[in-house]
Amino acid sequence: MLLNVQSLRFKRYSSGAVPRTKSFLLVSARSMGFSNRTKSTLLQRRLELWDEEHKRQEQTKESDIDSVEMTISMLGQLRKAVANQSRPLELARKYNQKYAKKYAVSIVNDNILWDMQRPLPPNAKKLDFFRFDKATDPIANSVYWHSAAH
Repeated sequence: MLLNVQSLRFKRYSSGAVPRTKSFLLVSARSMGFSNRTKSTLLQRRLELWDEEHKRQEQTKESDIDSVEMTISMLGQLRKAVANQSRPLELARKYNQKYAKKYAVSIVNDNILWDMQRPLPPNAKKLDFFRFDKATDPIANSVYWHSAAH
């Protein structure tokens, strides 16, 4: 059976989230070949799962806000950051605007390479930055070679 794409209506949602409507869920159930009776139980189950996941995500959001003190290498001082929210690039811009664009990668706790855009983990105690403008820096070079290989 060929699907006529022109007969389908696509609606774009600005939030990127799938709408939680009965018609959406019933269309999905109908396309899977469920009867009317199983459609209603399937719908109920999907709505329950949706609510459980939403509740879990809300709780995670609230519990993730922890203040972390870390030593930033370019300053040599303790600075505060928010675990699971603060990003190395934001901290670099905040404390050293001049070089923030030159940083290629950060290292957390002296042993974990960390993306500049990824939120810092709760166990972060030390943060170092590495730049591409130093030709002899082996860490920045290996990160560059790895990213260029993709």
